[in-house]
Amino acid sequence: MPIQVISNFEPRGSGYVVDNQYVKGSYRSVANTEERYNIPIQNRSLGMVVHERETDLEFRLVSGLSNTDWVQLPIDFAYSHEVAGTEETIVHNLGKYPAVTVIDTSGNLVWHHITYDDNATVTLRFNNFVRGDAFFA
Repeated sequence: MPIQVISNFEPRGSGYVVDNQYVKGSYRSVANTEERYNIPIQNRSLGMVVHERETDLEFRLVSGLSNTDWVQLPIDFAYSHEVAGTEETIVHNLGKYPAVTVIDTSGNLVWHHITYDDNATVTLRFNNFVRGDAFFA
């Protein structure tokens, strides 16, 4: 029986609300290709995106759930956020409003609020101090 959530999840202490190993599909960060290939089929879904920390690349499941269905995603721009902070304005000069993925220095996906200042600049805001990389596609 499903559990109805009527409010937001909030982490306690320094932990995360949900670890990606317990989520089906969605976005996941893994150490390498072998770990990506070993994601159980029951934890995969079409459109799932996985970031490999070793190669710093992202892959999406496009036409099925097997290991032959992974397709590497292009990275149009990458930005390294060297100093931990709660806000960062980034000039990407892509001439579009890109999707932005943020990965912290531990390889975890970071939830953020994005403001498109214009088609060449974004401002990212975080609930906690963050240091890591932003990938634009």
